[in-house]
Amino acid sequence: MHIFTLEFTVPDNLDGGTVEHILRSHLKMSQRMIRTLKQTDGVLRNGVLVDRLYRRVTHGDVLTVLLPEETSDIAPESMNLEVCYEDSGVVMVNKPPGVLTHPTARERRGSLLAGVRAYLEPDGLVPHCIHRLDRDTSGLLLFAKHAYVHHLYDRLVRRHALHREYLALCYAPDTRGTDGTWQTIQSSIAGDESKPSRRVLVETGGQTAVTHYRVLARTARAAVVQLSLETGRTHQIRIHLASVGLPLIGDTDYTYQLYGNAPRDAATYAHMANGQQLHAFRLSFSTPIEQHPVCVESPLRPEMLELWEMLGGHQTDCNLVNCEFFCGNATVEE
Repeated sequence: MHIFTLEFTVPDNLDGGTVEHILRSHLKMSQRMIRTLKQTDGVLRNGVLVDRLYRRVTHGDVLTVLLPEETSDIAPESMNLEVCYEDSGVVMVNKPPGVLTHPTARERRGSLLAGVRAYLEPDGLVPHCIHRLDRDTSGLLLFAKHAYVHHLYDRLVRRHALHREYLALCYAPDTRGTDGTWQTIQSSIAGDESKPSRRVLVETGGQTAVTHYRVLARTARAAVVQLSLETGRTHQIRIHLASVGLPLIGDTDYTYQLYGNAPRDAATYAHMANGQQLHAFRLSFSTPIEQHPVCVESPLRPEMLELWEMLGGHQTDCNLVNCEFFCGNATVEE
């Protein structure tokens, strides 16, 4: 059964090419997917079944690809989702803090993935996580509506072309770093052998992690920090911020891990925060096939703004319009 359809109009520069060449080189389909389409009669040209994928096309032809139906072992759970963006291939949701992105071995219910599963169920579609956020991190999260679309966006992630920006409230016991100037942290992150759920910085081995950040505003002991990621390692922001003396408020794990006995007011700030103070406020990319630019923003959640004011700051310090975009190394070789 076919549920998900994709249409592609042949441009001038592909006139005379084969259907299979377009599927592989321009629609970025795997050989496995192409074999499936052959077996399921999944490609039409101008509404007529393509019996052989070596058939040639003409400028203006419309190829319709009928992708196979998918199944999922994630049970759908109805949720009140805040959908911030949606097109034929993806849906973007504003994740509240305290909600898992996807189920774990111990917690099978209550994940945002299950909520998106229920949202897409009437259309027979199955969601796939394109990237992830920690349980206590809020903000923009992108889901693909089909494994093929997930494959396309995974290519964007690997090419550093899915731009993820965050705002964080940090404990700032000193004034290291230059306010307003972009800084870069590059290190290797590995699992903590003594506690598998946690990560550590290592000299050799591990996974390379790159974070760009700048301090937007400071009070006596706290700071608002903007971050842009090149990589998306587990706990990357949390461990990187702590490593440069700007531990995330509410994240006692890495504050204590990197500082040893953290100053007393760090624990006080963590208690005031009621969870780590990190928000994914901007997500931008160009759609993989049409190359349409997409840029979505989610304002800082009210409780973070209230905490910042309690710490002596002003809400205007967190205005998104004042946040210059840092693209980092936006393109790399395939």
